[in-house]
Amino acid sequence: MSNIAVRNPGNDATAPSASRIAKRQRAGAAADKASRKKRALAKPENHLVAYDARSNILNKKLRKLKSSCKSDWKSGWEEQGEFMADICGEIAEWLDDLWNAMMVHGEDPKVIRRCLLRCSEIVRSVRDCNSETEFDDVDADVLIQDQNKHTVFKQESHIDIALQWFWRELLVLFQIKGYNTNGILDDINDFHYYDNVFQWIRTEPEAKEDSRGYPLWDQHWTEAMHEAGKQLIANRDAEDMAEFLKNPTLSIYKILATPALKPRLIDAVQKNIASNMERTVSYSDAVEIYKMNALTDDIVALIPKVSDVPTLGSIAKYLSTQPAKEHKEAGAKVLGDVLLSAKSDVLTELHYAFPNLQDALDWLDGDIIPKIPEAIRMKERHYPYDKIGGTLQKILEKFVQKARATTSRYDEDPLDEDYYENQMYGYGSDSDDESLIYAGREEMRMGPDVQKGITDALLILGEWPDQAEAAAVWDTVRWKNGQDPYGIYGAMDALASECESVKPRVADGIRAMAKTFMCTDLATLQKYMPKRTGYGGMTLPNFRYM
Repeated sequence: MSNIAVRNPGNDATAPSASRIAKRQRAGAAADKASRKKRALAKPENHLVAYDARSNILNKKLRKLKSSCKSDWKSGWEEQGEFMADICGEIAEWLDDLWNAMMVHGEDPKVIRRCLLRCSEIVRSVRDCNSETEFDDVDADVLIQDQNKHTVFKQESHIDIALQWFWRELLVLFQIKGYNTNGILDDINDFHYYDNVFQWIRTEPEAKEDSRGYPLWDQHWTEAMHEAGKQLIANRDAEDMAEFLKNPTLSIYKILATPALKPRLIDAVQKNIASNMERTVSYSDAVEIYKMNALTDDIVALIPKVSDVPTLGSIAKYLSTQPAKEHKEAGAKVLGDVLLSAKSDVLTELHYAFPNLQDALDWLDGDIIPKIPEAIRMKERHYPYDKIGGTLQKILEKFVQKARATTSRYDEDPLDEDYYENQMYGYGSDSDDESLIYAGREEMRMGPDVQKGITDALLILGEWPDQAEAAAVWDTVRWKNGQDPYGIYGAMDALASECESVKPRVADGIRAMAKTFMCTDLATLQKYMPKRTGYGGMTLPNFRYM
């Protein structure tokens, strides 16, 4: 029996609720199960393996699902959800038969492997069928019992969970029988099950669940199976250690980091970092490994080598919590660099969008600013832009036009939609995926999310434990006069408005930079600070309407 929870993709008032779909499925579950079993056993082959019979049934159900997705993608989500649930139910029943064939009746694990491959391939095809129904929301009730009706495995969750568990069973039997496990490990890795399959293998005698909270379901294991599981873990760890020594990564470190192995792992990272030109470990991974082991001096030593802003932000946040004064000071300096880098990224995109910006600024400084009283050109910071009229408004319009690529020096204007039609010509020309070309052009057109760099840095600043230190950092990076750095109120907002339609991300970044870096102190900056919420969420300021 399978249970489905589907997402209603629109506001269709006629779309039934997930509970109503589930209720209808439960009503016919017994009949469906009997019908599937009857068809599966109709073939004159091994009545438990029944590869041809089961595979044919699954293929037919998959074709129905794909046909529905192709002909009725948007409004056929309910039917597609039912098809998905039916496929999962078929697989769940086959897994019960396959386990008994293998563990009770002694069927060769190589035969079972072929069947399990087919189940996993079908699940991958369902996931890739481009349905409006979320396949990850489809749950299957999987029950596997031995010949005495003792429960071996029971789980109401996505069918992937049962498949991962079954791949573990099969892998252990391959190990016991002395079969080469490289092929089956390749299968497991191909379906992206590798880490999860090994989580199902008990490493501690008292363990009852894996790290995800799923029961291990290994009460039926013999001593030979436990020994095989230990050997598989040992083989994996040996391979991972050899790989880690050549190419240290955080993901492998987390797998191998037992108390006995930690010194060797850390030594490998330190030697890899010291190798300079031959370094293979990423600085971000090295920082995280050092943080896990409180190697603060090693982290400080990395600062001059690190250039990517997220890693520098991680370093600054970590150092802010350290007791030693020199570590706090190092962290404060890094935070200042992160804030300046975030501002620099916005300015880089600003100058790309407005190639003549420097000429326009020279025009302001030479021809306009000296002629306008400061009381007019530097209005109060929160004076509503839409109420500024007259001469100042016309000056801003002329300033923006001068900043754009409209002179003979530039053949194309980055704020012209047509400019991006000529970009990335031939990208993906060896494939028929025009959506890939379009997505690449759109990404280039909108520009990078430079606002995120500012809000990420402000989050670290706002959470800095010592507010006096935070205030000192802010004082070194803000615009000193608390006014528009271009010398005329509204200049930056005018530039943001000009690139709004073509480069919305850049426009958001300009507004974020203008409003935050003009703040003279932390108290003024507070209204623009991102705030953490429950469950790992975050509230971000909407600079467009502030």
